[in-house]
Amino acid sequence: MDPEVPPEITPEMLQQHPELSIAIVLMFGMLVVYVLGGAGSWIYFWLRKQAGQPLIQIQPWTPRAWGLLDVLLIVVAVIISQIAFSVVGMMATGIERAELVGPDAEVPIALHMWGGFGSVAAMIIGTIWIMARFQRPPAHVGFVSMGLAKQLFTGLLVGLAVIPLTYILMIAVSAGMKTEYDHPLINEMTKHGSIGVYLVGFVTAAIIAPLTEEFAFRVVLQGWMQSIPFKPWGYSLIGGFAPATSQFSAVTADDEARQSLSRIDTAATDPESIEVAQVVEGASSATVETAWRPTAVIEDARVIEPEHQSVQVIPPIWPSIVCGILFGLAHWGYGLSFIPLIVLGIVLGLVYRATHSIWPCILIHFMLNASSMLMLGFTILLKQSAG
Repeated sequence: MDPEVPPEITPEMLQQHPELSIAIVLMFGMLVVYVLGGAGSWIYFWLRKQAGQPLIQIQPWTPRAWGLLDVLLIVVAVIISQIAFSVVGMMATGIERAELVGPDAEVPIALHMWGGFGSVAAMIIGTIWIMARFQRPPAHVGFVSMGLAKQLFTGLLVGLAVIPLTYILMIAVSAGMKTEYDHPLINEMTKHGSIGVYLVGFVTAAIIAPLTEEFAFRVVLQGWMQSIPFKPWGYSLIGGFAPATSQFSAVTADDEARQSLSRIDTAATDPESIEVAQVVEGASSATVETAWRPTAVIEDARVIEPEHQSVQVIPPIWPSIVCGILFGLAHWGYGLSFIPLIVLGIVLGLVYRATHSIWPCILIHFMLNASSMLMLGFTILLKQSAG
């Protein structure tokens, strides 16, 4: 059988393998959702553009407290945690180190999952480290609970709009360059093809990967980069709160600040904005306190101690682009998939820049990986059914 030509689906095959019918229904349903949902999302964004509205409303943002030192510490934690969990996984599954050495050696799919657990553990450690060191709430590390439904709706719309384009770009790149997507996890799933292996692969690719990669690229790295223009270099390196007020450009006058703050949609902004928002450059020297209510309203102006200041700014766009490129390049070696993934990474960065929340980014990433796993599962099941 030619591996490039999918086997023909016959009535006899469906009778002998009823699970194939279920897979076909799921595939057809996914196709309908992406076609109709994608068209609907593009119409929605077009209508917003025609009405003079931004595609995604960018919410004022509090520069993040952590510095490059914290970023490096989290990277080290990821490496150590992945190694530790992989060792535990080897002991738990009975895999010998000799099996992983050699040019033809393949990493068992179970170790991929154990390594993913290590990344999750490092993410938890990093979150606790930042919250404890800087006395910040979970929202400061991207885990925003206020307005969660709105965040997920934004992620759903963007996902439906961009994921079909990502697949089209993948197909175009693969066809044009005559290369195929080559990932060790997918290779292992295709090679073994059992339901247990498939479920392990699905959990690893569709749940663990979106959670840990979005935390690393969007929250930690992009969050740090976005804060660089708004803090002295010393604080950008070692972490801290003190703002470099001479560099602020998001709010330039008292009236503009009041008008901007009065439009804050508190359902999608950081709960930490309950503290204060600073008026900068061209404004008076006072700081204003905003109340946490359906519409943020300026109550009064008064001086706040520097260590309690919480600044509201609009993040720059360049970190979204840089982190998107790094996200794509992190998939280097898996064929040319890094090219469309760079585009997707930039979109994810723009979503995080607008919402300051990890949840819509995780949802978009999940939609891509889960649909890919569903197509892979269908392909494996089809080949097995054809004998």
